[in-house]
Amino acid sequence: MATLLPDPVTRATLLRLLLGHVPLEEGELMVFGHLLREMSQAEAIETAARVCGVVSPWLPLLECLTLSQNIAIPLALDTRPAAEIKCRVDEMLGGVGLSDARDRLPVECDDDERVRCMIARALIHRPPLLFLDSPTDGMEKSAAAKLQELLGGLVSEFRVTALVTCEPGAEPDWLDETLELALPEAA
Repeated sequence: MATLLPDPVTRATLLRLLLGHVPLEEGELMVFGHLLREMSQAEAIETAARVCGVVSPWLPLLECLTLSQNIAIPLALDTRPAAEIKCRVDEMLGGVGLSDARDRLPVECDDDERVRCMIARALIHRPPLLFLDSPTDGMEKSAAAKLQELLGGLVSEFRVTALVTCEPGAEPDWLDETLELALPEAA
């Protein structure tokens, strides 16, 4: 599903709200059976970390870690065994076409490689939900098309529900449905 919002700040705020990083002021919000209003912010963030993978500019790669170390973060935080982490990281690097870049730092990579690394990090713990915050914004058209093709394949392969925020007209072809949200006019 794509959520079409023209304003990048509003798109990021929506994702931050869904991930528990911003408290809900009114209404109800349930993510995979978890009512966020009934949780502390720490519980909401922990729950979201287990059930969600995120690709967003406000959740960048850590520049001091290699691509493989960045991808391993969700599994390391979950205290998985080192052998399992290495195996899964190798699998994800291959899946996003970065096997040869495993020991490079993010600063040594182009935008496409950095986004593919963020996708691998978001999917490594096999979450049921993937949030993609305008993953191809600012990319050259052919690189964006290749990345969208990769994303469509990974969403299908991992059987993950994807929520993509993007500008109207920029939604990927592989999406099943689109929802356009309109914000109330300021008084």
